[in-house]
Amino acid sequence: MKSYLKPFLLLSACLAYWDISHMIVAAIAQIQLERESPSIYQEAYSLLQSLVKFFSEDKSPFVEASVIPDVLKDENFRFLSSQHVFKTPIPYRNESSLNYHLQSRHNAISILEQTSSIFKSTRKSQKVKPSLVKSFLLRYLIHLVGDLHQPLHTSTLWSDTFRNGAYRLSDYGGHKIHLTKYNMTLHEFWDSAGMKYTSRLSLPLSNEDHEYIMKQAINLIDKFSSEKLKADPKQINFDVWIKEGKELAESQVYRDYIEDLPNLPSFYKFETQKECERLMVLGGFRLANLLTHLLTKNDA
Repeated sequence: MKSYLKPFLLLSACLAYWDISHMIVAAIAQIQLERESPSIYQEAYSLLQSLVKFFSEDKSPFVEASVIPDVLKDENFRFLSSQHVFKTPIPYRNESSLNYHLQSRHNAISILEQTSSIFKSTRKSQKVKPSLVKSFLLRYLIHLVGDLHQPLHTSTLWSDTFRNGAYRLSDYGGHKIHLTKYNMTLHEFWDSAGMKYTSRLSLPLSNEDHEYIMKQAINLIDKFSSEKLKADPKQINFDVWIKEGKELAESQVYRDYIEDLPNLPSFYKFETQKECERLMVLGGFRLANLLTHLLTKNDA
């Protein structure tokens, strides 16, 4: 392997609590693919293998790969942060959002679109080994599908007037709203599925941690029928995902609670946990369907 990949070698990585949600989404996709499209899963697994040793992946590369973009971001790659979100403004009390200009050109949607294009392309590069490029990008694809099924990765509160302009540059997807009661931001609260997942795991996963992730995934799949998902699990249009996320942010994340933030009603935690469980299953199913679309060979 070329020496320029050595800086990415992560001997051990301590994960943040929100990465458990990402691994569960990936585990759900893995289970679905193994059941319905085993050849697609094997193709994805094979692609990941070429960079496994550089990212401390061992027990389940498909699951562990889901958190690598966050690990890289925490390893002084903060410039990659904008690639994890798509900032749809939610104006406070019908304020105009015409002055909102914080959308990065390199955002989660642009990365997913470019990645999808590369996976479907038949063009061969003379300079870069395609399998290495796809191996790296597959880790981002798995991660970003999870991100886009967390409403504060797709939406951000914006206001010129609320609280004397405190959110004139938006609340950064809930990062500027600190929930004193839980000692975390609103964004972190949703990332942790309403504090359902607050343990910190490490890469590579231990046998015990891997079994825990897979058990959580199986339990969630069993819990949610297609009707309970409230959305089409086969939908792989990214714009639809963004629209769903914005609607959820408006109806449930902020809802009628904006005036009281950072205080939240007692039932908010339970409702958030239940909604995040649904979103993890929906995201996992959609990830499986997206990979089936991208990795199915076109013989035409």
